[in-house]
Amino acid sequence: MRLVILLFVLLTLSVASLKAYSEHIVIISMNATMPQLSEGKARMLFTGRSKSVKDIGRVKLLDLDADHPLRTLFYETLTGQTIAQVNSKWASLAFSGRAVPPDVTEDDSADAISAWLKENPNGLAYTRASEIPEGANVILNIGEGE
Repeated sequence: MRLVILLFVLLTLSVASLKAYSEHIVIISMNATMPQLSEGKARMLFTGRSKSVKDIGRVKLLDLDADHPLRTLFYETLTGQTIAQVNSKWASLAFSGRAVPPDVTEDDSADAISAWLKENPNGLAYTRASEIPEGANVILNIGEGE
């Protein structure tokens, strides 16, 4: 009986994992004047190497909780680095005072992301393409997970 339960749990986790990795990710903003971003520029922003966008100025970033599977997929897809490498880079930048890490939310709902973006007019966030908040502009399509 334990073996059946274990197999069921493993199968459920495998299906959930496949679903997470098949999500299309987008970077969004509520600012209608925010220009489209290249992947290179997005990579620079979300790794702390850049703080501003041309014609907009300094931007704020929203990140998901450290254990969120979409966060892992986002950074691995965008930067090609593991989440540990990204965390290490942000820790170093924050410690040296060269950059401020993104705000973090545990709530990945469209409503929570929308509320944060409305409070931060120059804010950028990432989410699943299937959960883009109403009124948000897609700034960059990250692509399909592998």
